[in-house]
Amino acid sequence: NLFNIIRGLGHNTDYKKALIFINNLSPDVIHCHFGTAAYFNYFIQKYAKTETPLLISFHGFDVFKSDLLFRNYKKIIHKMVEGRCLCTCPSEFLKLAVVEKFNIPAEKVFVIPNGFNQSLFSTSVRRYAPGETFELLNIGRFIDLKGQRYLIEMLALLKDKGIDNVHLTLVGDGVNIDALESLSRQLEVSQQVTFTGAIQHQEVARFLAKSHLYMHPSYTLDDGTAETFGVVILEALATGKPVVITDSGGMTEIFPNINSSFVKVVEQKSATLLASAVLDFMSELPEMDEMEFIHYQHAVLDKNNLERSSKMVVDCYHKLISNF
Repeated sequence: NLFNIIRGLGHNTDYKKALIFINNLSPDVIHCHFGTAAYFNYFIQKYAKTETPLLISFHGFDVFKSDLLFRNYKKIIHKMVEGRCLCTCPSEFLKLAVVEKFNIPAEKVFVIPNGFNQSLFSTSVRRYAPGETFELLNIGRFIDLKGQRYLIEMLALLKDKGIDNVHLTLVGDGVNIDALESLSRQLEVSQQVTFTGAIQHQEVARFLAKSHLYMHPSYTLDDGTAETFGVVILEALATGKPVVITDSGGMTEIFPNINSSFVKVVEQKSATLLASAVLDFMSELPEMDEMEFIHYQHAVLDKNNLERSSKMVVDCYHKLISNF
């Protein structure tokens, strides 16, 4: 590392091996997933004395944590974008942050929604009969950003109102697991919460199929970090589940329009508003128009799918090859 830094290069890279790889492959475009990969690409191309056109796909931490990453990270990203380089991100929300953080032209940043593997999911609308247990689901890492604590507080609020036929399944793992389990015991709702631990992605559809409602209560951290998209929200809709999300980050951009019969957006960090949304769905789902839901589902999935996203990425490749 010290030897590379003395040479004015990035750390932790085998430059001789990288040079052989680039010379053998002779790429027309290099696509870097995450700004951190682009940072290392800058030094590899500097060592190789190449100027291969570059596409950088930003996803979140590589933007919001830019001040905490590598030496001159923001300066190098800015310098690369001045050349034959374009950028992508999954939402307008993140695009604004990219433009601001790296001081780059907005016209060089393209919003390309995240797609997902629809073949893993099939629609199975689960009817809710009043009086039965109402099954809620959340999938994600157990970190502050994801806001699972507000779901547990929500259960306590509902229980205080005499509504205890609500069960929450939390799928995932992370640094907050002990705190979340402790909170569920402290608020005396541990019998209503199941922690599954981490699962394989192929199992997501099975958990979604067993739920009545998917909830994603992410919130914005003090440094501006927020949910930039939310693929699991798409997966929930693809499985036939209505969703509750918060007004944080780029989650609302998933939808061409917000239909409150199937998607409810609540203020972030509010267990009270999450509880109200659950009560609304408990009363609305028995009468939900399944055909109307499927029509809405198709509108969302037509906007967010792998085929459309892949085409948009390839269009960026063509722009780079033709030098815009």
